[in-house]
Amino acid sequence: MIDNLEKGSVFCKPEWSKNNLFISQPQHRRFFLNSLLSFSSCHGTVKEYLSRLEQLIIAYILPVGLVIQITGVIWLGRGSGWATQTYLWLILPSFVVFLINIKKITTWRPTWAEIFLLMFLVWAFLSKGWGNTTLTWADVAKRCIFISLYIYAIIRLGETPEKLQKCLLFCCFVAACAALLSLIYHYGVEGHGMLYRQYRIYNMGIKKFADFRIPPWAAIYYAILFSLLFAWQNTVDSTGKYKKQLTLAGLFTLGFYLLMTWSRGALAGAAAGTLFSSFILSNNNKKRSAIFLLTIFLLSVSVIFLDFLYRNNLTHAVMGSEKIFDLTFDGRTNIWKETLELIIQRPWMGHGFHEKIWVFNNWSQSMLYP
Repeated sequence: MIDNLEKGSVFCKPEWSKNNLFISQPQHRRFFLNSLLSFSSCHGTVKEYLSRLEQLIIAYILPVGLVIQITGVIWLGRGSGWATQTYLWLILPSFVVFLINIKKITTWRPTWAEIFLLMFLVWAFLSKGWGNTTLTWADVAKRCIFISLYIYAIIRLGETPEKLQKCLLFCCFVAACAALLSLIYHYGVEGHGMLYRQYRIYNMGIKKFADFRIPPWAAIYYAILFSLLFAWQNTVDSTGKYKKQLTLAGLFTLGFYLLMTWSRGALAGAAAGTLFSSFILSNNNKKRSAIFLLTIFLLSVSVIFLDFLYRNNLTHAVMGSEKIFDLTFDGRTNIWKETLELIIQRPWMGHGFHEKIWVFNNWSQSMLYP
């Protein structure tokens, strides 16, 4: 009869033999009692199983989910498929890890950053009460939960910096390959012009792959990854075989794509990011001083150049069909002005979560400002 349980098994299954394939009713009762008695011995094994499951999710599944979330727009295209895969590989595993560690909430001592994050999420949820959003309470709660689980996944990944670093490097590699293919297709195959704003790239040109819809969004995406790769190059030993060459090739490709979007805000942001990271991450005081002086010099030259254009009525100077500079920044001053007025209307309470407000500008009839 069944007297011994396989304690090494995760599920504590009994050892079956060919003769025990059919057992009588009393034997059924005895097996049931043995199973109940062995439950306590399984408790430690279940804890070990959950611990291994947590380690498996953090080591393998969450990194895959983060890569999908960052690079999915490139090889999955914009749409429901990208969102679905992000939920399956990042949000859902993060929820499972949270459930495994739910007992630790009683001993949790939040940091100030976590306290402010919780306050923001609670405020976003409560803003449904005074906002004019069309979302239901359930929709607002769902979005707040998704944000929380995403941040929790990043925090757990950050516990192993090497793993997180490899994920971000792989994302930079995928983005550099996509940028290279996009540049080859648009300027090599289709033969678009490369003069100032003659053609602003924002997609791969093949179906919906790497399609960011408008150039500024593409510029922001590639500017972030360019800054990440530049910061990584300044913080690690790049003397390995082909490591420095590959890094420089990736930076050149991402930088050239960023330039071809002709998005001035993203270009300025990437330049500021690289200078700031070089200043912060450098251990050499002479190098820091040189970077600081270079930044001051570039800012001074920019101010003098813009003042020269303004005083000589050259602010609408043209190269091709696009103006280089105008004092309204392509109508963005109207956006900033009206946004400031909206903030003044409700400086403390705000306009509510997911509130959509129309802001008018010079270059378009209207634009949606979330």
